[in-house]
Amino acid sequence: DEHMAKIQRRLLEEKKQADESEERKKQRALKRYSKQVQSEKLREKAREKKVNEESITKWRKERQRNGYSPLQSEADVDPEYIAMALKAKRQLQGKFGERLAASAAGKSKKRQARDDKHGFGGRKRLKKQNDRDSANDMSSYRPARFDQEWKRAGKVGNPKSASGSPKNPKMMKRPGKAKRAASRAKL
Repeated sequence: DEHMAKIQRRLLEEKKQADESEERKKQRALKRYSKQVQSEKLREKAREKKVNEESITKWRKERQRNGYSPLQSEADVDPEYIAMALKAKRQLQGKFGERLAASAAGKSKKRQARDDKHGFGGRKRLKKQNDRDSANDMSSYRPARFDQEWKRAGKVGNPKSASGSPKNPKMMKRPGKAKRAASRAKL
């Protein structure tokens, strides 16, 4: 009885090992097959990409040869050829397609305005500092209305010194805040 139990256990163990080894063989075969399938998919994808690139280069050459109008009418167009060309174009552009289109259109107005104002590239330090020409350029200078009134009053010498005061002492005083604001509003 005990001997039969030992034999039975050994047989079950051998059967279990055989099943496990069979399962491992199946897994190895499946792995090999899946690797083949994957490599075949990659080869097919590369082949398709190559065909698409060739078709686009062919299309571009054809456009250049015929002055950018290779097809006379819509009836001559092979829809499959156009679909393939568009798909290849999207693949080539990828996620940078929008940037490429924007850069092809040129600079935006905002960018152009900033380039005009501040310059494009180069050294930025000391750019807004006066030089001899800019300091001597009086074309943008507009004297204030107060200065004009001061001159009209007949200024004699420096208004801050005691000896040099204008003929009209009222003109020497600075106008109040409201009057200054009103004079700015008039300008």
